[in-house]
Amino acid sequence: MSQPILGISGVMGAGKDTLAERICHVFPGYSRRKFGTILREAVTTLTGFAFTGDDAADKAHDLSAVAMTCTRWVVRLSDTIHGVVGKSEGDVSVRMFRVLFPGEHRSFETVALRMTVGRLLQVLGTECFRELVGPDVWVDALFRRWEAEGRPPIVVADVRFPNEVAALVRRGGVVIRVERVAARRDDGRVVAHASEHALDGVPPDVTIANDGAVPDLDLGLMAAWPRILALAAARR
Repeated sequence: MSQPILGISGVMGAGKDTLAERICHVFPGYSRRKFGTILREAVTTLTGFAFTGDDAADKAHDLSAVAMTCTRWVVRLSDTIHGVVGKSEGDVSVRMFRVLFPGEHRSFETVALRMTVGRLLQVLGTECFRELVGPDVWVDALFRRWEAEGRPPIVVADVRFPNEVAALVRRGGVVIRVERVAARRDDGRVVAHASEHALDGVPPDVTIANDGAVPDLDLGLMAAWPRILALAAARR
């Protein structure tokens, strides 16, 4: 049987990326994908911030020095929307501006983006794109690329919403929840944000604990693998 698509869910700091890396290491042929990769591209288009690959440091970076006129922010937002969905979306860029910069502003007033990269990822991803463009915006963007690549085996390392789970399951995928006691990141993200709790009460296909060292995580993965393959086979 061909390798199934995998998705990984879990709260911030639980080890989603670590588990994705271990899957790619233990089962050659897999490559990691993230809904957040396209979101990061959007953040770069909007702010000019260049991600370094140091996830913790990147998300903790303060964007307060990024300041533009309100008109320029709306233009940047329009470019950002086009980069994600391939077209402009009417007045959505103005509505996104009001989410990012609440209150009354004049067109040529200069305003700063007073949040960390981590917080902007939350707000741009959910309150801006999911709520103003559509809940499937990141799903559609990722799977358009996957289709263009010839549908290779992938592990999606940042499953956070029910529609993302549904998109994976429709394609025969399996969702693994990684759990870690006292998982937490101090990088400006809001722990109570919808992206951290939208899957509360939604049972995953498989759960793997991440409370030990990497070899322990590998053991948990191997123990769960027969169940993962059986579920994938049943969904084909």
